[in-house]
Amino acid sequence: MLNDLITVGDKVYIIRKTSKSESEETKEELVSQLYEWIDETHLKLAMPIKEGMTVPLNVGLSIELNFYGVRGLYYCKAEIIDRGYEDELAVLNVSITSDVERLQRRQFYRLENAMDIEYQVREAESNDLQSSKKPWCQAKVTDISGGGICFISKEKLEKDSSIRVRLSFNCSNTYYEYFIQCNVVTTEECSTQIGRYKNRLEFKEIPIDQQENIIKYIFEVERHRRHMSKIQEKRN
Repeated sequence: MLNDLITVGDKVYIIRKTSKSESEETKEELVSQLYEWIDETHLKLAMPIKEGMTVPLNVGLSIELNFYGVRGLYYCKAEIIDRGYEDELAVLNVSITSDVERLQRRQFYRLENAMDIEYQVREAESNDLQSSKKPWCQAKVTDISGGGICFISKEKLEKDSSIRVRLSFNCSNTYYEYFIQCNVVTTEECSTQIGRYKNRLEFKEIPIDQQENIIKYIFEVERHRRHMSKIQEKRN
């Protein structure tokens, strides 16, 4: 049962489909939280917020819900059946329309997380990424998952080019540093920073133990954020 996995005040990620063009379908992730349980298949969610602004969602919209349970990340399908205000808070009345399932490893959760990394472009004439003489460049990560990474850079990277990323982080009181081969999936001008580019990369041939530790790190950061958020709510 969904109400056995999350409680009032827990963070919920609303996933809605968006289309950049008729041939390309994308998904947008919006942050919300559980406001109230109505019954086992109906709940109320706070209207989601993105970049500090409330995002109004329409009645009848089909969505997906992602949320953390005791054993990991779960998801289900849902539909918005009503919306309104309660105690001056905009809320959504949502009906669950599918079974609740645990996300599989291939469905990696993406964590918005600012961190510094370094990357190195493979030389076009070389098949050996590790022997590249190109310099290491610094970049700022915007989000990371077990399957890839997105970062902001000064230079525009070529789509489908091979990049080596140096990634370091602390998880469960252990320091990790990995050199991961990546493939550039998309690169575009950054809408919020002039002269910068947003690059989305996919991890290639990453060892299982490294991938598992990255996923553990993501869950650890998210659990810490949830804990701090609840502490702050109690103080307020």
